[in-house]
Amino acid sequence: MIIYKLSAARLTLHSSRPRAVCWSGASAPRPSRVQVSVRPAREGTWRLSERTLARRDRDSWRNHDLRDTVDRMSSATQQRDRAAELAKQQPEPALHLARAIEDPWFRCQALSHVARYLASEAERSAVLTEAFLAGSKLGEPNRVTTVSAWPLKVLAITGQSAPLEIETERLLAIIATESSPVRRADALYVLGGAVIGAGRELVLRVLRAFISACLQPLQNGKRNRKGESLLVSYLPAIQRLEPNVAQDLLGRLTPAHREQARSRIAAMQQNLLSEIIFWPNV
Repeated sequence: MIIYKLSAARLTLHSSRPRAVCWSGASAPRPSRVQVSVRPAREGTWRLSERTLARRDRDSWRNHDLRDTVDRMSSATQQRDRAAELAKQQPEPALHLARAIEDPWFRCQALSHVARYLASEAERSAVLTEAFLAGSKLGEPNRVTTVSAWPLKVLAITGQSAPLEIETERLLAIIATESSPVRRADALYVLGGAVIGAGRELVLRVLRAFISACLQPLQNGKRNRKGESLLVSYLPAIQRLEPNVAQDLLGRLTPAHREQARSRIAAMQQNLLSEIIFWPNV
C-alpha cells in the first residue's frame, strides 16, 4: 500500500467502529413515532440480492418481487426529495416528513437536508445527530461512511468545526475496516466531498486515505482501475492542494487515465474545490 504524506498531521485511527456522537450539542431529542407505509429502499451502487431483500428462496427478486423493490426505492426517494425541497421554506414540517422515512439511508439524507435550514444551532445539532445515527444502522463500513457524508457536509457548511473533526475521524476509522479497496475508495470519494471546503489539514487527511485506496491493488492482485478512475476526478483538487503529489500520481496512472486527468486539470483551473468535488449534494 502506498502512503502519501500530504503535509498534514498523522492520521490516528481509533477503534474499528466507534458509534457514539460526543460533540457538544449533539444530544438529540427522541422523535415521536409516526406510523407510515414507507417501504425500505437503497440507491447509488446498491445491488439487488437475496440477502439485500431478506428473502429465503432463490426466486425472490423475479417478476413481481423485482417490481415491488423498484417501487420501494421510488417511494423512499420521493419522500427524501419532498423533505429536502420543503426544508428550504418550511424546515419544521420537513423535519416531520424526514423522521417518518423508515429506510435509514434516505432518512439520513433527508434529515441532513432539513438540518441545513434550521435556524437554531441546538436543533440543527440534534437533527444531525439523528442523521448520523440513522446512517450507522446500515452496518457495512462503506454504506455507513458514504451516507454519513451528508450530515458531515452540513457540519462543514455551517462552520461547526469541532464536531466536523470528531465525525470525520470516526468515519475514517470505520471505512478503514473495509477490506475492498474499491468500496473503500468509493466511500472516501464522497467523504472527501463532504469536507472539501473545510480546513486544509482535515481535507488532506481524507485525501491521504482516498489516494491509498485508489492505488491499492485488488484482492486478486490486479490493478485497481476503478480506483484510478476515481482518482482522475479528484486530481484537479489534489493539484490545487498539493501540486507535487498530483504530478507523482499522474505518473502512476495508465496513459488513458493520465490524459483524462490532465484534460480535467486544465479545464477546472478556475473552479472552486466545492465545484470540482460536489458530492454529497446537500
